Amino acid sequence: MQTRPVSAAGNPVSSNITYLRDHPGFYERTHALGERMRASLTGICADLGIAATAADFGGVFSLYFTESPIRGYRDLMRNNEAAYVAFHHRMTDRGFLMLPLALKRNHISAAHTEQEADRTLEAARDVLRTIRDDGILTA
Repeated sequence: MQTRPVSAAGNPVSSNITYLRDHPGFYERTHALGERMRASLTGICADLGIAATAADFGGVFSLYFTESPIRGYRDLMRNNEAAYVAFHHRMTDRGFLMLPLALKRNHISAAHTEQEADRTLEAARDVLRTIRDDGILTA
């Protein structure tokens, strides 16, 4: 049986490396959107009087329902899991896929735009308000 070499287009790792090489602003853009998501979620929670910490790095963001900073795994154990899962379920119900499992993170991809970040943050404000008003944060 004769084998043929796999082209770069057929290899996902090679395709990703090629994409990153051809789009040098990828990291700056995704990191900026990630920082925007973290800062905006922090502001929304402050506006709504919700004790939460937006964390992670670069194009990754998570909202943990705990007042203290997240420095390690033990800090994450203080997360209000019921509020975390409710937030993710309700965001997914609105069309924003966030895995409703405790301690899962959200990732910015090359496909995400500023407008999508705006829509996500608008939905997050509404969802956080309902979680607060439904009493889930005190559970």
